[in-house]
Amino acid sequence: MQKSLVQQLTDELTAQTKRAQALQQIVDELFTIATPGPLKNALWARYQEIEGASQQLSAEALEAFIQVAEGDIRIQEVRAGRFTIHRYDGQTWEQLGAGHSEQDIKTLIAPMAFLGESKGKRQYYRPSGPGTEDDEEAPILASVHAFYSALDTLRGIETSEIYIPGPHEQWEQALRVAYRASSDIDARVGSWQDELEVHHEREGRAEDNL
Repeated sequence: MQKSLVQQLTDELTAQTKRAQALQQIVDELFTIATPGPLKNALWARYQEIEGASQQLSAEALEAFIQVAEGDIRIQEVRAGRFTIHRYDGQTWEQLGAGHSEQDIKTLIAPMAFLGESKGKRQYYRPSGPGTEDDEEAPILASVHAFYSALDTLRGIETSEIYIPGPHEQWEQALRVAYRASSDIDARVGSWQDELEVHHEREGRAEDNL
């Protein structure tokens, strides 16, 4: 006896629910494993088996597997040739402006390692090994791009538009991004200035030893 249409739909929905629950359980377990290894690889293989190896992962699943870390960059194309940049601060993804060009993105990710792409075309990158020059350079480049993009947004909003709904939200967001980026840039430049003075002092010591 054939199943009724209602029963078929019910069975299909039940199967989809179980599949979604299984995938979510694997994602939750991946988040608890900090370092790569046999267990994490086995969970990953099981996820792919259930999800389908030919399909891209959800952003949540990919972030769990790559173990997002502070300083990681997430890029997404929002319209033809224009991208948003987010930086992970250790807890949340903070947007570093919007409307970045393809050339901006190429410059930013040049020294970074590609981690993967999720459904929705979100691409993830990580600065090269800790303590390297690339690791220092990538965040400051992201801050410079964010600062310039935020200023560009502010320039494009007329004074008469600042308190109009829509432009007002864009204005407030751009101000927050600009001040945060400015603070990050000031801190890094201050650190480099201190280092420069140390090297200058080394020159004096070298001269004394002549």
